[in-house]
Order: sequence, then C-alpha cells, then structure tokens
Amino acid sequence: MAGIFATALLLGGCAGFGEGLVRAVLSQMEGDPEVDTRACEIQGAPFDGILVAIQSQDGQGRIGNAPTSERSVVKVMVDPLVYVGAGRQKILSAIRQSMCWAYSTEWGEFPEAPAQCRQDDPRYGSRLKMDRFFFVTHSLGSRIVLDALETTADDLFAQLDSDTETSPFLTNLQHHTVTVFMLANQLPLLQAGFDPVPVTGQIGAYCMPDAPLYDRRIVARTRVIAFSDPNDLLSYPIPDDFVQYGIDSRLCPTVVNMSLNIARVSRLLARDGFANPLTAHTGYNDDERVIGLMIGGLGRPETPPAVTERCNWIQVEEALR
Repeated sequence: MAGIFATALLLGGCAGFGEGLVRAVLSQMEGDPEVDTRACEIQGAPFDGILVAIQSQDGQGRIGNAPTSERSVVKVMVDPLVYVGAGRQKILSAIRQSMCWAYSTEWGEFPEAPAQCRQDDPRYGSRLKMDRFFFVTHSLGSRIVLDALETTADDLFAQLDSDTETSPFLTNLQHHTVTVFMLANQLPLLQAGFDPVPVTGQIGAYCMPDAPLYDRRIVARTRVIAFSDPNDLLSYPIPDDFVQYGIDSRLCPTVVNMSLNIARVSRLLARDGFANPLTAHTGYNDDERVIGLMIGGLGRPETPPAVTERCNWIQVEEALR
C-alpha cells in the first residue's frame, strides 16, 4: 500500500452558535457563483499532495479506491473549553488510538469490533516504514493533532530513559515526515489560552543531523500547511516567530501559509463588501483550490490548474530555523 490518509476533522465548536437562522440569512448574501474573483495568496516552499502517497506501488491497489467506510477518518466535535478542561485527555486518547491503528495495520486488518491499539503489540508502528501520513484538521484540530504527536512521543521517550534499546516505533517515527493540512488554522489564536508547548526555541538543536539533541526529535519534519480566510475572525496565518515559540521544536516544523477567500464577497450591505463569516470558517470542503492543494500539492506536476492559475505563490525555501 502506497500511503495512509488519516483525517482528523476536528471542529472547534464554532459552527453551532445560532447557526440555523444565521446561515440561512447569510447564504442569501453570497456573491455571484458564476464570477469567482476570490483571492488566493500562498507563501512557502513546494510540497507533495496526497496523490503522491495513494498512487499504486509494487503492484498493490490504490488507497483512493477504498470505500469510504474503510478509510481512517476521525470526526470529533470539540469545544475549546472542553479541550482545555477535563475532556482533553479523552479527546487525545481517541486521536492517538486512530493514529496507532493507522501506524500499525493495513486497511483490511482494522478491527470490526471495538479494540485497543497497544504499544506492546509487535505490529506497533510497522506501517511507518512503508506508508506516508497526511492529517487534515479543522479549527481546533490544528492543536489537537500536534498535541497527540507530542504526547505519544513523550510516552516513548519515558520508556527510552528506562530501557537499553530504542523502540522501533520511535526510530521509524523519527525518520518520518508528517504533513498536516490545517483548515481554518487556529494555532496562534488557541495558544493565547492554552498551556505553553513543552519545548520551544530549539529547532536547530533538535532537527539538524549534527545537533546535540537530534536523537530526541519526534519526527524528521512536520510540514504545516495552514489555511485561513481573512474574513474568518477565528483563523489566522502562522507568523514566522510563532514557529519558534508556539510549536514544539521536537516536531521540526516548517510552515506554508495559505490565505484564501473561502467565502464569496457580496456588496449587498456594505460598500466595501461583506463575506459570510460562517462560510469563511467552514466552507473549505467545497473549495476546489483547497482540494487541489491537498491532492496535488504545490509546485508539483500534479498541482491542478485551480491552483496554478488562480493563486499567487511567493516561493520561500523550506528551512528549519
């Protein structure tokens, strides 16, 4: 199997506030669907899309043909207040279980009945050497996936400190590049009310091959593809300095910022235009530029015209800083 597509659609309790009537009214104020002048600005390095991972390899079938019911999809509706409070560990446990099964089994081996994926299973992490992993998050999910990676690694490092041998899972994970597509990215907003991440300001010390803490990194690299709409008050691009103080250095993060108008602009009520804020936050699933970037990547032969013809791209060299 060429790849694993683990999707975490984690909605931060933002689509529920008086949504019924508000959505009905605002939907009548959207711009002309026949004229698409929405902006699309990209800053960052090229990256692979999911298509690279799902193409046939060694005569095995494509994951893209698997029935939806057989794909690893975690849909969790989460409110930020619940995640900050007592529900955090339960939420992380659910996401880590999904990751564990994806890392350790093929599609046909997923249990049909409830079962726990355990670190002492001989197959634990066996797929890391063969598969590529992509995560798609929404809103609060941007923080939850990174927290799940951090806490999984913390458990393994705790074992490493007491054992003489490094866990094969940890070794495989440390040589793996993880891509996280963050729709309606909320990392900068959430950091204001959350506990600080464990390790910051030390990317160079953890992520360069000759660095003193290289053996304590979590992954080889985490590519954060951060999507945001300027008309979404809950989502923001990731500033350069946030990579240093807001993301765990052990994840070896790099960031590509995608600033797109997801919601169409109407001039019905405002001279300078009005965009539906609900669509700006939740309308990513229907945007062909977003889908094109996730599937075909950026700066690749597979990148579709919806991206190459309708987005302005400032290419920045990918660097661990």
